[in-house]
Amino acid sequence: EMKLNYMEVPILLNVHIGKQQEGYKPLKLVAGVSIGRLIGYVINVKGNQPYIYPLLDLREIGPELVTTDVNLILGLQANFSENFGLYIRHNSSMTNLYTPSSSDSTLNSLRPYHLTIGFSYVVFSYR
Repeated sequence: EMKLNYMEVPILLNVHIGKQQEGYKPLKLVAGVSIGRLIGYVINVKGNQPYIYPLLDLREIGPELVTTDVNLILGLQANFSENFGLYIRHNSSMTNLYTPSSSDSTLNSLRPYHLTIGFSYVVFSYR
């Protein structure tokens, strides 16, 4: 098991689309980039199998992890009122988290990506 701790700063472009309804637009497209920094990691070995492949020990790749990551972000938010919306976002890394140093073709690079599903609630808004 590998746990990675990142600090991330996103730069997002929000485009509101659709017909105005009671002070809000029903859809929002989100696109942008984020820069992340690996601030720590933990590798836990359970049992006698710390290996991803027979040749790759998880405990040995920790120091070789890339510490700076650049992601592309794409998403969509559906707004149901002026204060409440549901969203889905996909982050895809442009860099490998780990690239094997050997030329062995049985080892793969690790490239992070994640899908986020959530809700937004606006507590305060000024106009």
